[in-house]
Amino acid sequence: MYITRFTFFPDLGRTHELRTHLEHWVKGSPARGVLASLSTRIFADTACFTLSMKHENLAVYERYVQGRNANPEFQLFTTRLMTLITRSNTSELYQEVVAYPGDVSLPRYLQRVVHHPALGMEAELQRLLSEWAQAGIHTEGVGVGVTARLMSGDGNTIVHEIGFPSLTAMDQRSESRAADPAFAAFNKKRIPLVSRPWYTELEEVLIPYQGH
Repeated sequence: MYITRFTFFPDLGRTHELRTHLEHWVKGSPARGVLASLSTRIFADTACFTLSMKHENLAVYERYVQGRNANPEFQLFTTRLMTLITRSNTSELYQEVVAYPGDVSLPRYLQRVVHHPALGMEAELQRLLSEWAQAGIHTEGVGVGVTARLMSGDGNTIVHEIGFPSLTAMDQRSESRAADPAFAAFNKKRIPLVSRPWYTELEEVLIPYQGH
C-alpha cells in the first residue's frame, strides 16, 4: 500500500474556509473510489491541513492521477483551493511498511515520529521500527504503523505512527514509557541508526479514512 500526503497552508483569515473545502472533497472520496483522510497539525508554528490518500500500488495511483486531471470537478476544486492557500502545498509519497491494525479504533490523534536514517542504515532502522510497532500492537492494543517516505524535498525518512483516542491517553503512554526498560533498550538501538535526532509531529484526525 502507498500513501500520498498533501499539506496545505491557509492564507490569512481563510483557515475555516480551507478546512471546509477540504472536508467536502474528502467526504466525497468514496464515490471516486479513493481512501482519503484529513488531519491538521497541532502545536505547530503555522496552521496546516493534510489530505492523505491510500493506493494499492503505484499503477493504481497513476490511473487515479490521470482520471483526476481530466475531471472537471477536480479542476473546480483546485481553482477554489488556490484562492485559500498562502503558498504551494507540500507533497510526499510513502510506502506502508506496517499497516495500522484494522481491529483498533481509528485514532482521534496521530503522533508521527520522523526518523532520518544514517547512511546505509535504512533497512536496519526500518526493521527495528517495524518490530517495535508490531510488539506495541500485540501487547498494548494501540494503533501503530510504520511508513517509509520515498519522495519529498526532505529526503527519505521512516515514520513511526501511534494513534490515540485522546491527548490524555497519549500523555499516559508517555509516562509509562519513561519507566519502561524495554523502551530504553529500544532507544539505545535506534540512536546509531539515525543521521540526526528524530522529531515528533502531532496531528488531530478531522476525518478518518473514508471508504475504509
